[in-house]
Amino acid sequence: MALQRLAQEGFVRVVPRQGYMVTPITLKDVEEVFALRLQLEPLSARLAAGKADIAMLQQLERACRNDDTSLGISSRIGMFMDANASFHMAIAECSGNGRLVRMLGGLLNEMARLVALGFGVQNTKPEIKHDHVAMIEALASGDGKRAEQIALRHVMTFRDMTMEKVIASLRDTHAGAPIIPLRRTR
Repeated sequence: MALQRLAQEGFVRVVPRQGYMVTPITLKDVEEVFALRLQLEPLSARLAAGKADIAMLQQLERACRNDDTSLGISSRIGMFMDANASFHMAIAECSGNGRLVRMLGGLLNEMARLVALGFGVQNTKPEIKHDHVAMIEALASGDGKRAEQIALRHVMTFRDMTMEKVIASLRDTHAGAPIIPLRRTR
């Protein structure tokens, strides 16, 4: 059953005799997801250097920049999140490490929930074009060390942007309640 699986994964909790309740997102959730991404994505990029399907990555990168103004901001953010996850998963798949692919896939699924909260409330989406283009160039040239450094910087930047947006949205929804961010690791 889908709700039982969501409960096992911590996305919902069972409320006896009432049903299920969506588990609120915490700053700790965001920090934990990014702590793992900071380890896995640079490794993924290093391992994928020289093996990536460059044409596919370029196509996925273009999809990340979809600015169809006929769509609402939440639709554009959703499209961005899907395209961005596909971009990062394509790199992971080129790493040749199936466990890394599965772990990163789970984290990126959690990111959809975390980032949608932060960017949706603020009506913005991140600008990541330059990192993606630099990543594609490093992967194409087989420069694993450079790809690893770009991936690390990219995830750190995305983490900082996400934390800023999530903290702002929590402040807006908890007017007057102090929000204390967790200590950042770099």
